[in-house]
Amino acid sequence: MFNTLKLSFSVLCVFILTGCATGQHLMVSGSYDSSQISIIKGGPFETLHEIDGKPGPNFGGAGNPRMYNSASGRLFHIELDPGTHVLKLFYLEVIGTNVYLTKKPVIISIETEPGGIYLIESKFSGQRIDLRSRSYTAYDVGEIWTPIVRKIK
Repeated sequence: MFNTLKLSFSVLCVFILTGCATGQHLMVSGSYDSSQISIIKGGPFETLHEIDGKPGPNFGGAGNPRMYNSASGRLFHIELDPGTHVLKLFYLEVIGTNVYLTKKPVIISIETEPGGIYLIESKFSGQRIDLRSRSYTAYDVGEIWTPIVRKIK
């Protein structure tokens, strides 16, 4: 009896912890029709913190804001109503003990269509510093990083 209770509690904990950390979110008003929604995808380096002023449900780590990215693969997949949406994004890439990041968010507006799938990608307008040869381990790429939106369907 005790082992069954212990196993049930463990399964419940895993379900709660992993269920909250998914990068897939449904933000559709009214009835759900897959041909009438838009999808925004991205990650792992493009970190989506807000959509239309609404913070993401997932924990972003100590001192970090909430995010829509998954905790494990850091990807996101958002299904939402078509129209204009405002996204608040950061960049975060960890290579060993080195971190490339943006200290300030970049806010972009995206116009989505019914059935459209959009991918958030990164574009750099300059050369990133190779942190392996530096005495510091974090580099702000905010001056050279731009999130771009590419329609893939």
